[in-house]
Amino acid sequence: MKTILVLTDLSANALPAAKAACMLSGVMNTNLVLLNTCADIPLQAGYSDMPGGPWLVDDFMEWDKERNADLLEHASSLEPYIAKLDPSKRKPSVHCEYADGTLADSAVTLIETKNVELIAMGAPHSSRFDHFLTGSDTAAVINNVTRPVLVVPAGYELKRIKRVVFATDYNDADIKALHYLVKMGRLFNFHLEVVHVSLPGEDKTPAAYKEKVFLSLQQIKYDRISYKEIGGKDAVKRLNAYCKETGADLLAMVHYHNSFFARIFNQSASKQALVNNELPLLIFPPKMEKE
Repeated sequence: MKTILVLTDLSANALPAAKAACMLSGVMNTNLVLLNTCADIPLQAGYSDMPGGPWLVDDFMEWDKERNADLLEHASSLEPYIAKLDPSKRKPSVHCEYADGTLADSAVTLIETKNVELIAMGAPHSSRFDHFLTGSDTAAVINNVTRPVLVVPAGYELKRIKRVVFATDYNDADIKALHYLVKMGRLFNFHLEVVHVSLPGEDKTPAAYKEKVFLSLQQIKYDRISYKEIGGKDAVKRLNAYCKETGADLLAMVHYHNSFFARIFNQSASKQALVNNELPLLIFPPKMEKE
């Protein structure tokens, strides 16, 4: 049985991602796995001979027990949202995983053992990008996992997916992501907008190559798909505005070396513009293996 892996720090910022995962699971016919991690705490040899040494271990074990209890409580809080899912759909089961080490390493391990289809995680503060821009756990997860990552802003409730905007620069890597989105589209019956975004001085792709990629996109058999061009000095702001004007529920991008997604983060104005966009972001990571 496939699963959606929900990465949680048990804070209020993590709840929107967990709720979104509940909604997705009802349509995608998956179970849920909640993962919480704790960084390893190195202890020096001979610590037990030091004053307070054994107390430190006792305190840590008690703290560990409390976090496990919090994770179970977090899982229980999802029951009302699961109960509201379409009665005709299978209700997902919720499994809890608690691990030591980094979030990225634990996620990589669970991808295969839990047959993970998608990863969901919350963005702290007011924006899905605040944490990403500081080189945090979010960036580490995206750079190391092989499944799409849904990042949900704090306070955002993803109740539906009727329209998805896929920002692309017509790179070969985008084809795999587009196939994945079409697969999702057939389940959710959403309209998919493929938006070609070009930044000032960045659109150096030969016309013949762009035409080749564009034709590949058109060959995908999905009748609820459209194409649009956005470029110029304020391309990112215009992308944000377009998402708002069209009522997009989700913004999707591919993250790979020298991609549009990577290049826009080299421009401070673009960073701020994306921080101001409150839509959930579906990121296709550089190591993505499957469609």
